[in-house]
Amino acid sequence: MLIKDIFEKPISRDIDGVIKADDVSKLQTEITEYVLTDQIQNSLLDFFESYNQPRSVNGAWISGFFGSGKSHMLKMLTYLLNNYVVDNKTVLEYFLPQCKDSLLKGALTKACSFKS
Repeated sequence: MLIKDIFEKPISRDIDGVIKADDVSKLQTEITEYVLTDQIQNSLLDFFESYNQPRSVNGAWISGFFGSGKSHMLKMLTYLLNNYVVDNKTVLEYFLPQCKDSLLKGALTKACSFKS
């Protein structure tokens, strides 16, 4: 068995090294291949606990090292919170199956139920 055989998708396909916030030409690929790691799920749970209880002052700070995925996460949040539809499914429908925590599933569903 070759290493390339353990991957679900061909490793020779074109993968952009930089995510462009306003580029929707490859949005379906970006959404379907976005992986909600344990660390991302924990961060999202913290984020949505605050987001779902809005106060008079609203804002968030995304921090991380260069290349850590800040822009990619922000792009996915933008499409998620705006109930964007890709290939007849909302971004929420793509993300829910990846959620291990039922609290996160509930928080995501609640956040997507009102206009952002």
